[in-house]
Amino acid sequence: METGAVPLWFLLVFAALTAVTPLVARLNPLWPLAVVLHVDLFRFGLHLGPSWAAWPNLAAGWLVPYTLGTAWARGELHSRRSGWALLLGGTAATAVLVGCAGYPASMVGVPGGAVSNLDPPTLAAVTFGLAQCGLALLLRDRLRRTMARPLAWAPVALVNVSAMTVYLWHQTAMTATTVTALTAGRLPGLHTSPDGLGWVAARLLWLPVFALALAVCWTAFHPCERRRDRRTPGTGGRRSRVVRAHRAADTDPGRAVRRVV
Repeated sequence: METGAVPLWFLLVFAALTAVTPLVARLNPLWPLAVVLHVDLFRFGLHLGPSWAAWPNLAAGWLVPYTLGTAWARGELHSRRSGWALLLGGTAATAVLVGCAGYPASMVGVPGGAVSNLDPPTLAAVTFGLAQCGLALLLRDRLRRTMARPLAWAPVALVNVSAMTVYLWHQTAMTATTVTALTAGRLPGLHTSPDGLGWVAARLLWLPVFALALAVCWTAFHPCERRRDRRTPGTGGRRSRVVRAHRAADTDPGRAVRRVV
């Protein structure tokens, strides 16, 4: 039960950010970034305040990439200079924080770790996110040209209609595979510590097994995700809305997002 519920935390964050969009749509990302910086300064630099004082970062940390997205939807951040600034600045800042300031190298929490970069988000997680946003901006035009090809767009659209099912059940598929294999003893790549290239090769060989388990979950639960639009029986009104939004994305990304939402 715990494994199945783990992915749900992100849905709560996303729902909260969506609810406050009218209030933060024009918020400069530097403001929540400043909050994260000062919280971490008191938390790690000065060692002041109780542990619960770090929880403002739960909102501020995710507001940084979210407000970057709203800025992009308004037509900002479309220059390659913005993309390079975010990518290089975010990468350099993350390297300094991990190498010199003692932040964990893993951007997710790991068992036994004294600090998690996501519980709540730390400055390292935020700067790493800035680098990812910069990379996305730099690849945007190339990806848009690629997705204009029907053969490239079709598999992406197919995965998108199953995105929530895959998201909610991928950890369950992985855990079910691991627990089942445990009955045969400790297996390389599953129940052994990562200690070299052999472990990586063994792990890669398990990926098709994980995919098969996920396919079983998808078959069982994806029908719950598919619902026909009652206003357009038999034709799939949601599909027509998504197609229209995809076409609109070529000229106005913000309008495309509003159409889907």
